[in-house]
Amino acid sequence: GARIRWPSRSMAPANSAMRILAPQPLPRVSSGLSVLSYNVLLPNSVDGWWTYKMYAPGSLTDMTQADWPTRSALIREQIQQADADVVCLQEVADVSFAADFEFMAELGYGSCELFKKGRFRPATFWRPSAVSLVYASHRDRCLVTGFSFCNDILALATSGEPASKKAHKGQAVKVDITVINCHLQAGPEGARRLRQMHDAVESAVKAAKKAGVTDPSKVALIVCGDLNAGDTTAAVRLLEDGVVLPSLMEDGEIVTSKAKKLALPPLIDCARAVSSREPPPTLVVAELISLLVEGGAAFTGRDARLSSTAMAALRNAFDALSGGKEELDTKDVERWLVRVNGKVGRGSEFRAACAEMNIGLSAETAAGTDATVTDAVSDAAATNAAVSDAAFTRVAVTDVGAVLAANVTTGVFASSGEVVTAVAVTLAIVTELMDGATGGIIATAGEVLDDVTAVTEAPTENEIDAVERSSPKNLPEGGKLGFEGFARVYEAELRQGKFWGVAHDLHALGSPPEGMGTAGLFTARYDRIYTSSCLEVLAVRDSLSDAACPNGMQPSDHLSVGASLRLRVNI
Repeated sequence: GARIRWPSRSMAPANSAMRILAPQPLPRVSSGLSVLSYNVLLPNSVDGWWTYKMYAPGSLTDMTQADWPTRSALIREQIQQADADVVCLQEVADVSFAADFEFMAELGYGSCELFKKGRFRPATFWRPSAVSLVYASHRDRCLVTGFSFCNDILALATSGEPASKKAHKGQAVKVDITVINCHLQAGPEGARRLRQMHDAVESAVKAAKKAGVTDPSKVALIVCGDLNAGDTTAAVRLLEDGVVLPSLMEDGEIVTSKAKKLALPPLIDCARAVSSREPPPTLVVAELISLLVEGGAAFTGRDARLSSTAMAALRNAFDALSGGKEELDTKDVERWLVRVNGKVGRGSEFRAACAEMNIGLSAETAAGTDATVTDAVSDAAATNAAVSDAAFTRVAVTDVGAVLAANVTTGVFASSGEVVTAVAVTLAIVTELMDGATGGIIATAGEVLDDVTAVTEAPTENEIDAVERSSPKNLPEGGKLGFEGFARVYEAELRQGKFWGVAHDLHALGSPPEGMGTAGLFTARYDRIYTSSCLEVLAVRDSLSDAACPNGMQPSDHLSVGASLRLRVNI
């Protein structure tokens, strides 16, 4: 049908925003903006290899369906169909960004800003015919971009030069609208998500003030992205209530010691501007926790244990691999790893197996005996020294205090706040080491260094290479792996949040847990678009899926969200 346009207030819906269902395009708006937010799911074309594990076990009729060429074609189609002025992507990979998203220029998005550091990065694209960049600010996992409408400053659309460089006579260029593209920290990290959101919004309000907007209520602001947070979390309550008090608890912990206030009036949840339906979920995946984790969702994280159902399936898989022997030999382990990971030498299962088979570890350590990193390690980290001699040591790095506590277990992670350090890695004022946020995908210490918030630069290629070189490449000759060690490998996968990985591997080994074929869906609304009150929500674009994602129609585990907004008059 004909493309909807709302050039004047009189043509806008009176009481409720219009609902647009994908694949229909977003309406175009005068004196406003349409925006699409989409977590496209790392790996992209180069970084990572495990995407096929995230598809429902047995659902891939052709393995190329999970490859980047197929997925990128679907992503391109969905972005083209939405036809937004600004596109905010999450989980793009710097190592292949230019090639992976070359198609964006073909769709008319001739300009973009890529987050400066990290493995999982936000990237914001825009059409130069709609807006021009005034400034960009790179906060903690939040990309803040200030724009001017091109019908106000037409020269910028053709120059390709940031408006800040075009100011005349020392006057600041007007910022018409600010977009925050965020990918907040995943996992039980409510305090950090709150800080990330508070800091990003505050920086946007300060930038608007410098550009002449002194009244915070008149700041035109859009906050969008993967918040990794639901309705009751601190980051969401900050946006919707305008304040978070110390009494708010998240994951059983206090998220702030003093009241955190938003730098402008509470924001509007665009999805709720449509009164005719409840906002649909944006994360639709198989519900595997109740099947795989003893006690269910209340017992995930670092203390997760395999359920009896999962343990029985692992026992069957182990017995089939061992041929009835009490231990897997090196050849048995190779067959296991090739079946689940495609080859030997990659994946956290491989590294954990090496640790269990005594690569670089004492027998006491391999057996799972706990050890403690002393205060000297904390002091060393706080003085920019090296955290060294930690071959496959699990190191938990807590909040800004840079307090380090560690347990040497079997060379595997327990949660997204923990990192394996295989060689000495020099850290500057360490505050946190995180894995990046999507399901605890971790491969090496170098890969998680992307999210050290107190370090001004990402790790160098030499540092990453050094860690990579320190990892074992082959299984030990004569090594043995018993069932208890085999189970510990997969228990560690659960603690990283890789429920999909455990389910895939058991299916690939011909031993799916009982009930996996009838598993339901886990749904959540992590992807959101918020707007300040001086913008009017005209339309909201919903994407729907009744099947676990990713799948043949949806190339990511997240669904895109979109909205068309217009500046209110007489604000």
